[in-house]
Parts: sequence; structure tokens; C-alpha cells
Amino acid sequence: MMILKQLFLTLCFLPACYSFVVSPHRATTTSALLAAKAKSPKFNPSTEQWEYTSDDQKPEAGYDISGTLLRQGPKPFFIRLLNPDQYEQAVLKFMATDSCDRMVAQGNMDAFFENAQDWAYYRTQAEAGAYAPDYVTVNKEKLVKTVIWGTGITSLLSWGAYCLVTGADFNAIFR
Repeated sequence: MMILKQLFLTLCFLPACYSFVVSPHRATTTSALLAAKAKSPKFNPSTEQWEYTSDDQKPEAGYDISGTLLRQGPKPFFIRLLNPDQYEQAVLKFMATDSCDRMVAQGNMDAFFENAQDWAYYRTQAEAGAYAPDYVTVNKEKLVKTVIWGTGITSLLSWGAYCLVTGADFNAIFR
């Protein structure tokens, strides 16, 4: 119940003024933060869209769709693939509200689309000064383990489906 109360207060009453992930590109001084805020994407009320104000906010400045798949998996990958405008608007809005660079915004949006509850929990923890996951960096060790595990399970399930359809002995693979 306490976590829900913290989450409610954070989302409703506190301005989102901290970036979730510390980026090497993020400004740290007050004047640099103000300059970053001046360069942040702007909302156009006539089109009801967030718009770029500089080249470092465009999609080319961040990682591509394969980076989304590697960092957070298939769910945000398909959201980005099937709804590119919604994804782009979410990234631009995050950049504007948090005054962060594109990589940090993309990492946070990918994490949000993967699991919004976990993202909100970690966001609340990070704002309180606790653990803040790095959504920008690809964890190569975890990626290798996932690929090996996925390949093994997929092979085993494929063999099971083959045996089920053809009537072959499932245990023949282990002999």
C-alpha cells in the first residue's frame, strides 16, 4: 500500500525533473540544464504533436529498432515497429519533461512499454536516491545467456512438435 501511495504522489503531484538514467551526455550544471531545457522538444498546440528543435533530438541521434529489441525485448520492439508515431511522440515528450538526451528517453520508453509497473517503481526509487537501472547500455552477458537459453528451449519445443506430428520417438534426441 505504501508503494502505491508513493507512486500516486510521484505521478500526480511531483514534477518529473530527474532523468531516470545518468547519461554521459547529460548536463550537470544549472546553466547547462537551462540550456538543455531550451533545446528540448516543443509541443505544437495546432498539430498536437511534439516537434524537434535540434538535430540531436531526431531518431538518428538515438539507437535503432534493433537496439530496442536488444535492450528490452519483443514488446517495445513491436510497439515501435507497429506504432512508430506513438513511440516517437512518447520519446519526445519524455525528453521535454525530463530534459534528457534521446538515448536516455528511448531507454526509459522502452522499459515503460515492456513493463510500466516496474518502470514506475524504479523511477520512484531513483528519485528517492536509491537504485536506478541503466536502460541505455546493452548488457552483453545477459544477452548471450538469453540467446543460448532461447535457442535451446526453441530447439527442444520444435523437436517436441515434430515428434508429435510425425509420431517419432521424442527421447531419440537424447540417445
